Parts: sequence; C-alpha cells; structure tokens
Amino acid sequence: MKKKIYTRMTIISVIFTIITMIASVGIFYNIYRSQVMEDLKTHVHILKTTEAVLDPKIDNLRITVIDSDGKVEYDSNADIGSMDNHGNRPEVKQALKTGSGSAIRESGTLEKNTYYYAEKMNHGQIIRVAKEAGNLWQFGAQIFPIFLVVLILAIGVSLVVAKLLAQSLIKPIELM
Repeated sequence: MKKKIYTRMTIISVIFTIITMIASVGIFYNIYRSQVMEDLKTHVHILKTTEAVLDPKIDNLRITVIDSDGKVEYDSNADIGSMDNHGNRPEVKQALKTGSGSAIRESGTLEKNTYYYAEKMNHGQIIRVAKEAGNLWQFGAQIFPIFLVVLILAIGVSLVVAKLLAQSLIKPIELM
C-alpha cells in the first residue's frame, strides 16, 4: 500500500512537471516571436523617421525597399536585378492595403524562421525589414538543459515528499 501511494504520487508529480515545462516553452516562444516582431517594427520606424542609412549588419537585418507595383528598388542582401516581384508577398500586400504588414516564413533547409515587417511610406513605397531567428525546436533545445535540471530537482523533491506523505498516511493504519 505504501509503495503504491509513493509510486503514484511520484508519477503524478513528474507528469505535471513535464506538462508545465512544455507549456512554458510554448508561452516563452510566443513571447520571443512577439519581441522579434516588435524589434522589426522599431527598426522600420527608425528608418522611416530619420531617413538615415541603417547598417543592416548591426542586427543581421535585411532591408528592402519596394515600390507600389512590387518591384524591388533596394535590398541590403541581394542583387535587385535578379529578384522577382514582391507584390504578392503577404507582408507587402498587407502593407499596401492597411499601411503595415507582417509575416513569418519557415525555412525547411535552414531550420529557421524569417520574420518580416513592412510598412508603407508617405510616397507610396514599402520599406520591409527582415530577420532570421530560430524556430520552436531551436528555442526548445536552448532551454532544454535548464528544464532538465528543473525536472531532476522536481523528481528528487517529489520522491522525498511522496515518501514522507506515504509514511504519514500509512502510519495510523499500521498502528491499528
């Protein structure tokens, strides 16, 4: 009886610890994605308001200027002569329609996400800033060692607590 209580309480503790960790990764990853997008918005606003030339290498950014027809007029990472029309890109279409747009595209080969934020400028052009960032699996892999330590500690604590609790529950029965 004591062993059953001890085992079940330990299993329940481990299961809830794992569920909490999985939920935490999801929540923190969504916060991370939101922060990357907010940073891109800030970069676009700086570019729009100062009309300064921003060095894209500082934050590993890709800066693209697109005319209202979708033709690329400037790109900090590629030769614009070989680029296709960007008018059908979701963030560009949204920016032309509402003034700003964003998108996240996954790269299957690089195992990264590329975050895009585009905004329409006063003279009709679109300025788009892009940044590559890790995907959910890379994010989880970075956090995994910390979660592993927490899981081991949680298991250790739950084993001790379960043993003490099982003893305290069984003791009155044994005395009878």
